Amino acid sequence: MADRKIYTAEQKADALKRVEELGLTKAAKKLGISATSLTKWKAEAELADAGQKAGKKGKNIKARMEEAASSVADQAVASEIAAKKSASKAKRTVKEKLSSPVEKAAGDLKAKTDEVRLANEIEKGRARARNERKASEKKEKAGNVRESVKKPLRKAAAAKLNIKIQSPMGGVITPEEIAGKVPKEATDVYVRIDENRLYWVGPQGAGSVEIWN
Repeated sequence: MADRKIYTAEQKADALKRVEELGLTKAAKKLGISATSLTKWKAEAELADAGQKAGKKGKNIKARMEEAASSVADQAVASEIAAKKSASKAKRTVKEKLSSPVEKAAGDLKAKTDEVRLANEIEKGRARARNERKASEKKEKAGNVRESVKKPLRKAAAAKLNIKIQSPMGGVITPEEIAGKVPKEATDVYVRIDENRLYWVGPQGAGSVEIWN
């Protein structure tokens, strides 16, 4: 009994290609392989190919399912984010609607308060200016009154003084001015305008004062 020849998968594939090219009967004769073996190999190859296609199809289905699941998850996350954004926007809108009238009222109140404060400050400034003007006028009137009282007194005092004026460099001073600068008890006055001094003598002593400070 002859040994049975064993063919490799590659040899079987080549033989099946010849079957497709020549047909089963011609390929069997040319290759020296029985038609039964070739038919069996063809059936096995078709079965293996069907299994590969089924496995590939299964992988494709699994990939599509995973992709679909991922898409659903992404949509869920996107929906959740959109819902949170919408809720936040609605909350912010409500807050703005509630706070806007309050803020406007507060702003109006502050503006009115500032207007009243500014008006009060202006009025205080005016009152202060009026008071200062009145005080100045009063002081000026008092000074005029004192001057009107002193003037006759100085004139009378000047009439009693024995005044001698020496003014080599010029200068003018009236007897009334001299009487206003020396003591009341002075009887004689010697005026040195060049020295800016009044030298006086009286019953109780003598002295000197500046003419112009």
